[in-house]
Amino acid sequence: MTSFDVVVMGGGPAGATTALCLARRGRSVAIFESRGFDAPRYGETLPPETNPLLKRLRVWDDFLATQPLESPGIVSVWGGIEPNEQDFIRNVHGCGWHVVRARF
Repeated sequence: MTSFDVVVMGGGPAGATTALCLARRGRSVAIFESRGFDAPRYGETLPPETNPLLKRLRVWDDFLATQPLESPGIVSVWGGIEPNEQDFIRNVHGCGWHVVRARF
């Protein structure tokens, strides 16, 4: 039986960040994710505000190696019929990113 200091439930950005920070502090960490990321998924877009966090976590170069696509903005429809547009063109943190979750 394998044992870990910490088990993180969820392999999304928050869970992966938590696991990374704990591992860097010497903890053995396991991440459990309920869904596979082998099928394409929609809406895998990171806002520009993620850029400073990725740099602070020292994973920026690894992130760029996943070949994310620059995203100048997003258009979404939630709870109605009117689209909501959010452009990133003038964002102080640069562009957003469309990512492939399995690579990310």
